[in-house]
Amino acid sequence: MKNIKYLLVALIASCGLFTGCSSDDDWTSGPQAEGAQVYFSSEGVTTYKIEAATASVSVDVLRAAKEEEIEVPISATIADEYAGLFNIPETVTFAAGESKTSLVITFDRSKLADGASYAIALAVDDPTMTTPYGAAALNITLTVPEPYVLLGEGSFRDDYMTSFNTSIEVQEYPCEIYENLNKPGYIYLKNVYTSLYPYNEPGDYVTEDKYFEVRISDPEKVLIPKQGLGMDWNPEEYGEFIIGTAEYGTLKDGVITFPVNGLLFAMAKYNNGEWISYANTNGMFRIVLPGAVLTDYSLEAAYDGFRVGADNTTAYPAVRVAYGADVASVKIVFIDGDHEKDYAETVAGIVDGSIESTEVPVSGEGEMEIISEKEMAAGVYTAVIVPCDAEGAAQAADAAAVSFYFPGVGAAETPACDIAVGVYPFSAVFPDYAATYPDSSTFLWIAQGSEIKTLKSLVMPTATIEKYLEQYSAEELVLGNGEDLADQVTDINEEGMCFAFYTDLPSSTSFTVILYAQNIYGNTATVSASGSTAAEAAAKAAAKLSTKNIPAYTPRFSKANEHYIYR
Repeated sequence: MKNIKYLLVALIASCGLFTGCSSDDDWTSGPQAEGAQVYFSSEGVTTYKIEAATASVSVDVLRAAKEEEIEVPISATIADEYAGLFNIPETVTFAAGESKTSLVITFDRSKLADGASYAIALAVDDPTMTTPYGAAALNITLTVPEPYVLLGEGSFRDDYMTSFNTSIEVQEYPCEIYENLNKPGYIYLKNVYTSLYPYNEPGDYVTEDKYFEVRISDPEKVLIPKQGLGMDWNPEEYGEFIIGTAEYGTLKDGVITFPVNGLLFAMAKYNNGEWISYANTNGMFRIVLPGAVLTDYSLEAAYDGFRVGADNTTAYPAVRVAYGADVASVKIVFIDGDHEKDYAETVAGIVDGSIESTEVPVSGEGEMEIISEKEMAAGVYTAVIVPCDAEGAAQAADAAAVSFYFPGVGAAETPACDIAVGVYPFSAVFPDYAATYPDSSTFLWIAQGSEIKTLKSLVMPTATIEKYLEQYSAEELVLGNGEDLADQVTDINEEGMCFAFYTDLPSSTSFTVILYAQNIYGNTATVSASGSTAAEAAAKAAAKLSTKNIPAYTPRFSKANEHYIYR
Protein backbone atom coordinates (compact mmCIF):
# COMPACT_ATOMS: atom_id res chain seq x y z
CA MET A 1 0.00 0.00 0.00
CA LYS A 2 2.84 2.38 0.76
CA ASN A 3 4.20 2.12 -2.81
CA ILE A 4 0.75 2.75 -4.32
CA LYS A 5 0.35 5.86 -2.21
CA TYR A 6 3.67 7.23 -3.43
CA LEU A 7 2.70 6.44 -7.03
CA LEU A 8 -0.58 8.33 -6.72
CA VAL A 9 1.19 11.40 -5.33
CA ALA A 10 3.67 11.30 -8.20
CA LEU A 11 0.86 11.11 -10.77
CA ILE A 12 -1.02 14.03 -9.20
CA ALA A 13 2.11 16.14 -9.13
CA SER A 14 2.89 15.42 -12.80
CA CYS A 15 -0.53 16.22 -14.19
CA GLY A 16 -3.58 18.22 -13.22
CA LEU A 17 -3.42 19.72 -9.69
CA PHE A 18 0.01 21.35 -9.67
CA THR A 19 1.29 22.06 -13.19
CA GLY A 20 -1.57 20.98 -15.46
CA CYS A 21 -1.26 18.86 -18.59
CA SER A 22 -2.44 20.13 -21.93
CA SER A 23 -2.33 16.74 -23.69
CA ASP A 24 -0.81 13.30 -23.53
CA ASP A 25 1.87 14.52 -25.93
CA ASP A 26 3.47 16.58 -23.07
CA TRP A 27 4.23 13.52 -20.95
CA THR A 28 7.77 12.10 -21.04
CA SER A 29 8.64 8.79 -19.41
CA GLY A 30 11.61 8.33 -17.08
CA PRO A 31 14.80 6.55 -18.11
CA GLN A 32 14.44 2.92 -19.05
CA ALA A 33 15.90 0.53 -16.43
CA GLU A 34 18.10 -2.17 -17.92
CA GLY A 35 20.41 -4.91 -16.72
CA ALA A 36 20.46 -6.43 -13.23
CA GLN A 37 19.19 -3.22 -11.55
CA VAL A 38 21.12 -3.74 -8.27
CA TYR A 39 20.54 -1.34 -5.40
CA PHE A 40 20.73 -0.88 -1.62
CA SER A 41 17.51 -0.68 0.36
CA SER A 42 16.42 2.83 1.37
CA GLU A 43 14.88 1.30 4.51
CA GLY A 44 17.84 -0.87 5.50
CA VAL A 45 19.98 -0.62 8.62
CA THR A 46 22.75 1.98 8.45
CA THR A 47 24.05 1.85 12.04
CA TYR A 48 25.28 -1.41 13.55
CA LYS A 49 26.02 -1.88 17.25
CA ILE A 50 28.98 -4.21 17.76
CA GLU A 51 28.51 -6.21 20.95
CA ALA A 52 31.21 -8.32 22.60
CA ALA A 53 30.25 -11.53 20.77
CA THR A 54 29.65 -9.91 17.37
CA ALA A 55 32.01 -11.01 14.59
CA SER A 56 30.21 -9.76 11.47
CA VAL A 57 27.46 -7.57 10.09
CA SER A 58 25.29 -8.19 7.03
CA VAL A 59 24.22 -5.49 4.60
CA ASP A 60 21.25 -6.23 2.33
CA VAL A 61 21.81 -5.84 -1.42
CA LEU A 62 18.79 -6.10 -3.76
CA ARG A 63 18.09 -6.36 -7.50
CA ALA A 64 15.05 -6.01 -9.76
CA ALA A 65 15.99 -8.44 -12.55
CA LYS A 66 16.39 -11.78 -10.80
CA GLU A 67 16.33 -14.40 -13.50
CA GLU A 68 20.04 -15.16 -13.81
CA GLU A 69 22.86 -15.87 -11.37
CA ILE A 70 25.21 -12.88 -11.33
CA GLU A 71 28.23 -11.60 -9.44
CA VAL A 72 28.18 -7.88 -8.60
CA PRO A 73 31.36 -5.88 -7.84
CA ILE A 74 31.18 -3.79 -4.63
CA SER A 75 33.59 -1.01 -3.69
CA ALA A 76 34.23 0.10 -0.11
CA THR A 77 35.65 3.39 1.06
CA ILE A 78 37.07 3.38 4.59
CA ALA A 79 39.61 5.47 6.51
CA ASP A 80 43.18 4.24 6.15
CA GLU A 81 43.80 4.09 9.92
CA TYR A 82 41.23 1.34 10.44
CA ALA A 83 40.79 -0.18 6.96
CA GLY A 84 42.83 -3.22 7.99
CA LEU A 85 40.38 -4.08 10.77
CA PHE A 86 37.58 -5.12 8.43
CA ASN A 87 37.24 -7.80 5.78
CA ILE A 88 34.86 -6.47 3.12
CA PRO A 89 34.09 -8.71 0.13
CA GLU A 90 34.72 -7.17 -3.27
CA THR A 91 31.67 -8.92 -4.77
CA VAL A 92 28.30 -10.30 -3.84
CA THR A 93 26.52 -13.11 -5.66
CA PHE A 94 22.84 -13.47 -6.50
CA ALA A 95 21.66 -17.02 -7.23
CA ALA A 96 19.17 -17.44 -10.06
CA GLY A 97 15.76 -16.32 -8.89
CA GLU A 98 17.10 -14.40 -5.84
CA SER A 99 16.17 -10.74 -5.48
CA LYS A 100 18.18 -10.21 -2.25
CA THR A 101 21.59 -11.23 -1.00
CA SER A 102 23.95 -10.10 1.76
CA LEU A 103 27.31 -8.39 1.86
CA VAL A 104 28.93 -9.86 4.99
CA ILE A 105 31.61 -7.70 6.64
CA THR A 106 33.74 -9.62 9.17
CA PHE A 107 36.16 -8.43 11.86
CA ASP A 108 37.93 -9.40 15.07
CA ARG A 109 35.92 -7.71 17.84
CA SER A 110 38.92 -7.71 20.22
CA LYS A 111 40.82 -5.40 17.84
CA LEU A 112 38.08 -2.76 17.73
CA ALA A 113 38.33 0.15 20.16
CA ASP A 114 35.65 0.46 22.83
CA GLY A 115 33.51 3.51 22.31
CA ALA A 116 34.72 3.98 18.72
CA SER A 117 32.67 4.42 15.54
CA TYR A 118 33.77 3.22 12.09
CA ALA A 119 32.30 4.67 8.89
CA ILE A 120 32.21 2.61 5.68
CA ALA A 121 30.89 3.83 2.31
CA LEU A 122 29.66 1.01 0.02
CA ALA A 123 28.79 1.28 -3.66
CA VAL A 124 27.84 -0.94 -6.62
CA ASP A 125 31.04 -0.72 -8.66
CA ASP A 126 29.53 -1.35 -12.09
CA PRO A 127 27.22 1.43 -13.34
CA THR A 128 25.67 -0.94 -15.90
CA MET A 129 24.27 -2.99 -13.03
CA THR A 130 22.60 -0.09 -11.18
CA THR A 131 19.17 1.45 -11.55
CA PRO A 132 17.97 5.05 -11.52
CA TYR A 133 15.19 3.96 -9.19
CA GLY A 134 17.37 2.70 -6.33
CA ALA A 135 20.45 3.72 -4.34
CA ALA A 136 23.71 2.59 -5.85
CA ALA A 137 25.60 3.58 -2.68
CA LEU A 138 25.12 3.22 1.08
CA ASN A 139 26.95 4.74 4.06
CA ILE A 140 27.02 2.56 7.16
CA THR A 141 28.49 3.08 10.65
CA LEU A 142 29.71 0.37 13.02
CA THR A 143 29.72 1.51 16.66
CA VAL A 144 31.42 -0.25 19.57
CA PRO A 145 29.82 0.48 22.97
CA GLU A 146 31.83 1.28 26.06
CA PRO A 147 32.50 -1.80 28.19
CA TYR A 148 30.07 -1.19 31.04
CA VAL A 149 30.21 -3.87 33.73
CA LEU A 150 27.26 -4.19 36.09
CA LEU A 151 28.26 -3.74 39.73
CA GLY A 152 24.76 -4.42 40.99
CA GLU A 153 21.62 -2.59 42.02
CA GLY A 154 21.87 0.55 44.10
CA SER A 155 19.50 3.44 44.63
CA PHE A 156 19.32 7.02 43.42
CA ARG A 157 17.65 9.95 45.16
CA ASP A 158 17.11 13.05 43.03
CA ASP A 159 17.32 16.58 44.37
CA TYR A 160 18.29 18.18 41.05
CA MET A 161 14.95 18.62 39.29
CA THR A 162 13.58 20.20 42.48
CA SER A 163 15.59 23.32 41.59
CA PHE A 164 13.70 23.55 38.29
CA ASN A 165 10.25 23.07 39.76
CA THR A 166 9.68 23.50 43.50
CA SER A 167 6.43 21.53 43.28
CA ILE A 168 8.41 18.40 42.39
CA GLU A 169 9.05 16.15 45.37
CA VAL A 170 12.37 14.46 46.07
CA GLN A 171 12.24 10.97 44.57
CA GLU A 172 14.29 7.85 45.42
CA TYR A 173 14.26 4.70 43.29
CA PRO A 174 16.43 1.63 42.54
CA CYS A 175 18.85 1.70 39.61
CA GLU A 176 21.59 -0.36 38.03
CA ILE A 177 25.12 0.90 38.65
CA TYR A 178 28.01 0.11 36.34
CA GLU A 179 31.72 0.68 36.02
CA ASN A 180 33.64 1.18 32.78
CA LEU A 181 36.73 -0.96 32.31
CA ASN A 182 38.33 1.76 30.20
CA LYS A 183 37.71 4.54 32.72
CA PRO A 184 38.61 3.50 36.28
CA GLY A 185 37.49 5.75 39.10
CA TYR A 186 34.03 6.39 37.66
CA ILE A 187 30.62 4.83 38.12
CA TYR A 188 27.67 4.98 35.75
CA LEU A 189 23.99 5.00 36.73
CA LYS A 190 21.74 3.61 34.02
CA ASN A 191 18.70 5.66 32.91
CA VAL A 192 18.17 7.49 36.22
CA TYR A 193 17.02 10.66 34.43
CA THR A 194 15.34 8.99 31.46
CA SER A 195 13.07 5.93 31.67
CA LEU A 196 13.42 5.55 35.46
CA TYR A 197 12.68 9.13 36.48
CA PRO A 198 9.11 9.11 37.90
CA TYR A 199 8.06 12.51 36.53
CA ASN A 200 9.05 11.73 32.93
CA GLU A 201 6.53 10.83 30.29
CA PRO A 202 7.16 9.24 26.86
CA GLY A 203 8.75 11.85 24.64
CA ASP A 204 10.49 13.62 27.55
CA TYR A 205 13.70 11.61 27.21
CA VAL A 206 15.91 9.68 24.83
CA THR A 207 14.96 6.07 24.24
CA GLU A 208 18.46 4.59 24.13
CA ASP A 209 20.27 3.74 27.37
CA LYS A 210 21.71 6.81 29.08
CA TYR A 211 24.52 6.46 31.62
CA PHE A 212 24.88 9.13 34.33
CA GLU A 213 28.58 9.57 35.10
CA VAL A 214 30.07 10.17 38.57
CA ARG A 215 33.77 10.39 39.43
CA ILE A 216 34.57 8.62 42.72
CA SER A 217 38.36 8.17 42.48
CA ASP A 218 38.79 10.48 45.49
CA PRO A 219 36.10 9.77 48.13
CA GLU A 220 36.54 13.27 49.56
CA LYS A 221 36.17 14.94 46.15
CA VAL A 222 33.34 13.18 44.39
CA LEU A 223 32.55 15.00 41.15
CA ILE A 224 29.66 14.93 38.70
CA PRO A 225 31.15 16.08 35.36
CA LYS A 226 29.09 18.54 33.36
CA GLN A 227 26.75 16.41 31.27
CA GLY A 228 23.36 16.32 29.61
CA LEU A 229 20.77 14.14 31.27
CA GLY A 230 19.06 12.86 28.13
CA MET A 231 15.78 14.51 29.13
CA ASP A 232 14.03 17.76 28.25
CA TRP A 233 10.52 18.99 28.98
CA ASN A 234 10.44 21.83 26.48
CA PRO A 235 12.88 21.05 23.67
CA GLU A 236 12.08 24.14 21.61
CA GLU A 237 12.51 26.70 24.39
CA TYR A 238 14.78 25.08 27.00
CA GLY A 239 16.50 22.03 25.55
CA GLU A 240 18.24 19.23 27.42
CA PHE A 241 18.74 19.52 31.19
CA ILE A 242 22.41 19.79 32.20
CA ILE A 243 24.01 19.01 35.55
CA GLY A 244 27.41 19.86 37.06
CA THR A 245 29.23 20.21 40.37
CA ALA A 246 29.42 23.39 42.46
CA GLU A 247 31.04 21.76 45.52
CA TYR A 248 32.64 18.35 45.85
CA GLY A 249 30.60 15.52 47.30
CA THR A 250 31.79 12.68 49.52
CA LEU A 251 31.67 8.88 49.35
CA LYS A 252 31.37 7.27 52.77
CA ASP A 253 30.33 3.71 53.56
CA GLY A 254 29.05 3.26 50.01
CA VAL A 255 26.86 6.38 50.06
CA ILE A 256 27.51 9.48 47.92
CA THR A 257 26.14 12.83 49.07
CA PHE A 258 26.68 16.49 48.16
CA PRO A 259 26.34 19.67 50.23
CA VAL A 260 23.22 21.81 50.03
CA ASN A 261 23.47 23.77 46.73
CA GLY A 262 26.47 21.60 45.83
CA LEU A 263 25.19 20.94 42.29
CA LEU A 264 24.52 23.23 39.33
CA PHE A 265 21.53 23.44 36.99
CA ALA A 266 21.34 24.50 33.34
CA MET A 267 19.34 23.93 30.15
CA ALA A 268 20.98 23.64 26.74
CA LYS A 269 18.91 26.30 24.93
CA TYR A 270 18.31 28.68 27.85
CA ASN A 271 20.75 31.45 28.78
CA ASN A 272 23.22 30.09 26.20
CA GLY A 273 23.47 26.87 28.18
CA GLU A 274 25.16 28.64 31.11
CA TRP A 275 24.45 27.76 34.72
CA ILE A 276 21.11 29.11 35.89
CA SER A 277 20.94 28.13 39.55
CA TYR A 278 22.20 25.80 42.23
CA ALA A 279 20.69 22.33 42.60
CA ASN A 280 20.46 19.94 45.55
CA THR A 281 18.56 22.74 47.24
CA ASN A 282 17.26 20.42 49.97
CA GLY A 283 20.55 18.59 50.47
CA MET A 284 18.80 15.30 49.64
CA PHE A 285 20.73 14.20 46.52
CA ARG A 286 22.10 10.71 47.24
CA ILE A 287 23.55 7.67 45.49
CA VAL A 288 23.70 4.37 47.36
CA LEU A 289 26.17 1.93 45.82
CA PRO A 290 25.43 -1.80 45.53
CA GLY A 291 25.99 -3.64 48.81
CA ALA A 292 25.97 -0.51 50.96
CA VAL A 293 24.02 -0.75 54.19
CA LEU A 294 22.08 2.43 54.79
CA THR A 295 22.14 3.85 58.28
CA ASP A 296 20.27 6.93 59.34
CA TYR A 297 21.90 8.96 62.09
CA SER A 298 20.47 12.22 60.82
CA LEU A 299 19.54 14.97 63.24
CA GLU A 300 17.57 18.18 63.02
CA ALA A 301 17.20 20.58 65.92
CA ALA A 302 15.03 23.61 66.60
CA TYR A 303 14.61 25.89 69.58
CA ASP A 304 11.30 25.10 71.30
CA GLY A 305 10.93 27.96 73.78
CA PHE A 306 11.53 27.57 77.49
CA ARG A 307 9.98 25.87 80.48
CA VAL A 308 9.45 27.71 83.78
CA GLY A 309 10.42 25.98 87.01
CA ALA A 310 7.96 25.18 89.80
CA ASP A 311 9.06 28.26 91.73
CA ASN A 312 8.16 30.54 88.77
CA THR A 313 11.55 32.25 89.11
CA THR A 314 13.73 29.95 87.01
CA ALA A 315 13.57 29.02 83.32
CA TYR A 316 15.13 26.30 81.20
CA PRO A 317 15.49 26.34 77.39
CA ALA A 318 13.96 23.48 75.38
CA VAL A 319 15.16 22.02 72.09
CA ARG A 320 13.09 19.80 69.81
CA VAL A 321 15.18 17.13 68.08
CA ALA A 322 14.17 15.00 65.08
CA TYR A 323 16.38 11.93 64.69
CA GLY A 324 17.02 9.13 62.20
CA ALA A 325 15.99 5.50 62.57
CA ASP A 326 19.41 4.27 63.77
CA VAL A 327 19.91 6.87 66.50
CA ALA A 328 19.71 5.25 69.97
CA SER A 329 20.64 8.30 72.05
CA VAL A 330 22.02 11.80 71.71
CA LYS A 331 24.62 13.78 73.63
CA ILE A 332 23.79 17.45 74.08
CA VAL A 333 25.55 20.50 75.45
CA PHE A 334 24.50 24.17 75.64
CA ILE A 335 27.25 26.73 74.99
CA ASP A 336 27.28 30.53 75.11
CA GLY A 337 26.95 32.52 71.89
CA ASP A 338 25.86 31.86 68.34
CA HIS A 339 27.93 28.92 67.06
CA GLU A 340 25.48 27.38 64.62
CA LYS A 341 28.04 27.68 61.82
CA ASP A 342 31.21 26.80 63.77
CA TYR A 343 30.47 24.02 66.22
CA ALA A 344 32.99 21.42 65.01
CA GLU A 345 35.32 22.00 67.96
CA THR A 346 32.46 21.46 70.40
CA VAL A 347 31.50 18.22 68.64
CA ALA A 348 35.09 16.98 68.92
CA GLY A 349 35.07 17.78 72.64
CA ILE A 350 31.81 15.89 73.15
CA VAL A 351 33.19 12.85 71.31
CA ASP A 352 36.53 12.70 73.19
CA GLY A 353 34.93 13.58 76.54
CA SER A 354 36.81 16.83 77.10
CA ILE A 355 33.48 18.70 77.06
CA GLU A 356 30.90 17.46 79.53
CA SER A 357 27.58 16.60 77.87
CA THR A 358 24.25 15.05 78.80
CA GLU A 359 23.27 11.78 77.14
CA VAL A 360 19.56 11.38 76.46
CA PRO A 361 18.00 8.10 75.16
CA VAL A 362 15.64 8.66 72.24
CA SER A 363 11.92 8.62 72.91
CA GLY A 364 8.84 9.13 70.79
CA GLU A 365 8.54 8.36 67.11
CA GLY A 366 11.50 10.08 65.48
CA GLU A 367 11.15 13.28 67.48
CA MET A 368 11.60 14.33 71.09
CA GLU A 369 12.02 17.36 73.30
CA ILE A 370 15.14 17.95 75.39
CA ILE A 371 15.04 20.49 78.23
CA SER A 372 18.23 21.88 79.72
CA GLU A 373 19.01 20.52 83.15
CA LYS A 374 20.64 23.78 84.16
CA GLU A 375 19.07 27.16 84.81
CA MET A 376 20.26 29.80 82.36
CA ALA A 377 20.36 33.56 82.33
CA ALA A 378 18.95 35.52 79.40
CA GLY A 379 21.26 35.46 76.37
CA VAL A 380 22.20 33.82 73.09
CA TYR A 381 23.10 30.13 73.26
CA THR A 382 23.82 27.22 70.93
CA ALA A 383 22.69 23.65 71.53
CA VAL A 384 25.13 21.13 70.03
CA ILE A 385 23.77 17.60 69.64
CA VAL A 386 25.66 14.44 68.63
CA PRO A 387 23.78 11.22 67.72
CA CYS A 388 24.93 7.85 69.06
CA ASP A 389 24.32 4.32 67.80
CA ALA A 390 23.04 1.35 69.81
CA GLU A 391 26.54 0.65 71.15
CA GLY A 392 26.90 4.25 72.33
CA ALA A 393 29.39 5.25 69.63
CA ALA A 394 29.11 8.92 68.72
CA GLN A 395 28.38 9.70 65.04
CA ALA A 396 30.19 13.02 64.78
CA ALA A 397 29.53 13.49 61.05
CA ASP A 398 25.78 13.73 61.72
CA ALA A 399 25.97 16.22 64.59
CA ALA A 400 23.64 19.21 64.53
CA ALA A 401 23.49 22.59 66.20
CA VAL A 402 20.89 25.31 66.70
CA SER A 403 21.46 28.76 68.14
CA PHE A 404 18.73 30.75 69.85
CA TYR A 405 17.98 33.68 72.12
CA PHE A 406 16.84 32.61 75.59
CA PRO A 407 14.91 35.43 77.28
CA GLY A 408 14.70 33.93 80.76
CA VAL A 409 11.84 34.58 83.15
CA GLY A 410 10.35 38.05 83.00
CA ALA A 411 12.77 39.27 80.34
CA ALA A 412 11.99 42.35 78.29
CA GLU A 413 10.61 42.04 74.79
CA THR A 414 13.21 40.77 72.31
CA PRO A 415 14.61 43.28 69.80
CA ALA A 416 12.92 43.49 66.40
CA CYS A 417 14.86 42.34 63.34
CA ASP A 418 17.10 45.22 62.17
CA ILE A 419 17.27 45.04 58.37
CA ALA A 420 16.84 47.56 55.52
CA VAL A 421 17.63 47.41 51.82
CA GLY A 422 18.09 49.93 49.03
CA VAL A 423 18.91 49.84 45.29
CA TYR A 424 21.80 51.97 43.98
CA PRO A 425 23.67 52.55 40.70
CA PHE A 426 26.68 50.29 40.56
CA SER A 427 28.93 53.03 39.19
CA ALA A 428 28.35 55.22 42.25
CA VAL A 429 29.40 52.49 44.67
CA PHE A 430 32.15 50.77 42.70
CA PRO A 431 33.34 53.34 40.12
CA ASP A 432 36.49 51.32 39.34
CA TYR A 433 34.30 48.54 37.91
CA ALA A 434 31.74 50.70 36.11
CA ALA A 435 33.18 49.95 32.68
CA THR A 436 32.86 46.19 33.25
CA TYR A 437 29.43 46.39 34.87
CA PRO A 438 27.55 49.33 33.32
CA ASP A 439 24.51 50.74 35.12
CA SER A 440 22.37 50.06 32.06
CA SER A 441 22.66 46.27 32.62
CA THR A 442 23.59 45.92 36.31
CA PHE A 443 21.35 45.75 39.37
CA LEU A 444 22.90 46.39 42.82
CA TRP A 445 21.28 46.24 46.23
CA ILE A 446 22.82 47.16 49.57
CA ALA A 447 21.39 46.07 52.92
CA GLN A 448 22.05 47.47 56.39
CA GLY A 449 21.35 45.73 59.68
CA SER A 450 22.73 44.10 62.80
CA GLU A 451 22.61 40.88 64.79
CA ILE A 452 21.41 38.95 61.74
CA LYS A 453 21.37 35.14 61.93
CA THR A 454 20.05 34.20 58.48
CA LEU A 455 19.45 36.15 55.29
CA LYS A 456 17.63 35.12 52.12
CA SER A 457 17.23 37.11 48.88
CA LEU A 458 15.14 36.97 45.72
CA VAL A 459 15.62 39.19 42.65
CA MET A 460 13.05 39.31 39.84
CA PRO A 461 11.74 41.77 37.28
CA THR A 462 9.31 44.05 39.10
CA ALA A 463 6.47 43.15 36.75
CA THR A 464 6.94 39.47 37.61
CA ILE A 465 7.07 40.20 41.34
CA GLU A 466 3.84 42.18 41.18
CA LYS A 467 2.12 39.31 39.40
CA TYR A 468 3.24 36.82 42.06
CA LEU A 469 2.24 39.15 44.88
CA GLU A 470 -1.35 38.77 43.76
CA GLN A 471 -1.19 35.18 45.04
CA TYR A 472 1.62 35.10 47.60
CA SER A 473 3.10 37.35 50.25
CA ALA A 474 6.61 38.72 49.81
CA GLU A 475 7.77 36.47 52.65
CA GLU A 476 6.32 33.38 50.96
CA LEU A 477 8.02 34.30 47.68
CA VAL A 478 11.50 34.69 49.09
CA LEU A 479 11.25 31.69 51.42
CA GLY A 480 10.08 29.45 48.60
CA ASN A 481 12.44 30.64 45.86
CA GLY A 482 15.18 32.75 47.42
CA GLU A 483 18.92 32.23 47.81
CA ASP A 484 20.60 31.78 51.19
CA LEU A 485 23.30 34.41 51.75
CA ALA A 486 25.79 33.05 54.28
CA ASP A 487 28.65 35.35 53.21
CA GLN A 488 26.44 38.42 53.40
CA VAL A 489 25.40 37.51 56.94
CA THR A 490 29.06 37.69 57.96
CA ASP A 491 29.45 41.03 56.19
CA ILE A 492 26.37 42.66 57.67
CA ASN A 493 27.30 41.63 61.21
CA GLU A 494 30.93 42.75 60.85
CA GLU A 495 30.51 45.80 58.59
CA GLY A 496 26.92 46.80 59.28
CA MET A 497 26.01 46.24 55.63
CA CYS A 498 26.20 43.77 52.76
CA PHE A 499 25.41 43.75 49.05
CA ALA A 500 24.90 41.70 45.90
CA PHE A 501 24.73 42.61 42.23
CA TYR A 502 23.47 41.04 39.00
CA THR A 503 24.80 41.68 35.51
CA ASP A 504 23.93 41.21 31.84
CA LEU A 505 20.34 42.30 32.45
CA PRO A 506 18.07 43.99 29.91
CA SER A 507 18.24 47.79 30.01
CA SER A 508 15.32 50.06 30.88
CA THR A 509 13.84 47.31 33.06
CA SER A 510 12.73 47.56 36.67
CA PHE A 511 13.91 44.88 39.07
CA THR A 512 12.92 44.20 42.68
CA VAL A 513 14.91 42.61 45.50
CA ILE A 514 13.16 40.98 48.45
CA LEU A 515 15.17 40.20 51.60
CA TYR A 516 14.02 37.94 54.42
CA ALA A 517 16.10 38.16 57.60
CA GLN A 518 16.01 36.53 61.00
CA ASN A 519 17.97 38.00 63.88
CA ILE A 520 19.71 36.15 66.69
CA TYR A 521 16.65 36.69 68.89
CA GLY A 522 14.40 34.73 66.55
CA ASN A 523 12.46 37.69 65.14
CA THR A 524 12.08 38.07 61.38
CA ALA A 525 11.47 40.83 58.86
CA THR A 526 10.90 41.03 55.10
CA VAL A 527 11.96 44.16 53.20
CA SER A 528 12.17 45.05 49.52
CA ALA A 529 13.39 47.72 47.11
CA SER A 530 13.12 48.32 43.37
CA GLY A 531 15.24 50.03 40.77
CA SER A 532 15.71 50.24 37.04
CA THR A 533 18.65 49.35 34.83
CA ALA A 534 17.92 52.45 32.70
CA ALA A 535 20.86 54.88 32.73
CA GLU A 536 18.72 57.94 33.44
CA ALA A 537 17.09 56.29 36.46
CA ALA A 538 20.52 55.32 37.78
CA ALA A 539 21.77 58.89 37.43
CA LYS A 540 18.86 60.20 39.47
CA ALA A 541 19.47 57.64 42.19
CA ALA A 542 23.17 58.49 42.27
CA ALA A 543 22.40 62.06 43.25
CA LYS A 544 20.75 60.78 46.44
CA LEU A 545 23.35 58.23 47.42
CA SER A 546 25.86 58.79 50.19
CA THR A 547 28.80 56.43 49.81
CA LYS A 548 30.77 57.41 52.90
CA ASN A 549 29.83 54.21 54.75
CA ILE A 550 30.19 51.80 51.84
CA PRO A 551 33.06 49.37 52.56
CA ALA A 552 35.92 49.80 50.10
CA TYR A 553 36.45 46.25 48.92
CA THR A 554 36.23 44.36 45.67
CA PRO A 555 32.81 43.06 44.56
CA ARG A 556 32.46 39.51 45.82
CA PHE A 557 30.81 37.83 42.86
CA SER A 558 32.50 36.84 39.64
CA LYS A 559 30.43 36.88 36.45
CA ALA A 560 30.23 33.10 36.50
CA ASN A 561 28.11 33.24 39.65
CA GLU A 562 25.85 36.14 38.77
CA HIS A 563 22.93 34.06 37.66
CA TYR A 564 20.47 34.11 40.54
CA ILE A 565 17.84 36.01 38.64
CA TYR A 566 14.45 34.88 37.39
CA ARG A 567 13.79 36.35 33.97
